[in-house]
Amino acid sequence: MKTGWIFCDSGKVGSLKQAEALSEKLQLKTQIFDVNLSFPWPYLPPQAAFLNINPLPHIIKPPYPNIVISIGRQSVLPTLYMRNFSKTIFIQDPKINPKFFTCVIAPQHDNLSAQNVFNMTGSLHNISPEYIATLPNSKFQSEKPIISIFIGGNSKHVTYTDDMIHDMCTNFKALEQQGYNLLITPSRRTQSAHVDIIQNSLGNTALHIWDLKSENPYLDYLKAASHFIVTTDSISMMSELCSTGKPTYLIDVGVTKQKFQSFIKNLYRLNAAKPLENTLTDFTPHVLTDLQDCIEKIKGFI
Repeated sequence: MKTGWIFCDSGKVGSLKQAEALSEKLQLKTQIFDVNLSFPWPYLPPQAAFLNINPLPHIIKPPYPNIVISIGRQSVLPTLYMRNFSKTIFIQDPKINPKFFTCVIAPQHDNLSAQNVFNMTGSLHNISPEYIATLPNSKFQSEKPIISIFIGGNSKHVTYTDDMIHDMCTNFKALEQQGYNLLITPSRRTQSAHVDIIQNSLGNTALHIWDLKSENPYLDYLKAASHFIVTTDSISMMSELCSTGKPTYLIDVGVTKQKFQSFIKNLYRLNAAKPLENTLTDFTPHVLTDLQDCIEKIKGFI
């Protein structure tokens, strides 16, 4: 079995999930390293790697792995150093010429191109129709069709307001009246006051609302639902749901950052998702297969 290291900026849980999904698909025996560079490395440009000075001597030491998978700004320098010893795969735009890596996997909205750059629609993960089929039966059962709803929260890209949450709840109530059962999960970014609004508005009728305290029911939600609704402030969440093969509808929460807008427009262009309207119009979605597509493309490089 080939060995691998994962370099991921410390605290970037979503980024780490992407690197882990790729490592698992490559069937690597992997060690994971949180990267938190000490002075002066965080303040130096990536070109500092050409000095061939080890920026992480407490981590980077023999035996070296076959493959290094990296993601995050601080992970660029140690990955460039490791190009002397291992194949290197960088996820996302490294902000340096891709030729210095074995290959780079970058979202289409980063507009990065080179012979060794492979574009993905959204983010890497292990969700697929085949994966969902292997999951045990959900603990949430209903004779009515089930909609699983995923709500985000405040970030540097968007600020949720009480009115936004009230409007969402009004739309969700209308869907209940049309004969659907609802599973609703806020995120760790959802303000507690907004969780309260959701609970007060829908707590008596929704099949389930996650309280953010008990075990995360995410996989049960994926298995149980016939449709998904998700807010547009998480590219990773939209990517995962649009990889299930089930119809996914997006709630526009006003994220104006260009990469989000490009990603969402691409989902609509591909027919991978549709904007949420007053009623759900069934459609056969295009299924995102970013992880498998990337594996096929990088085989000739590693």
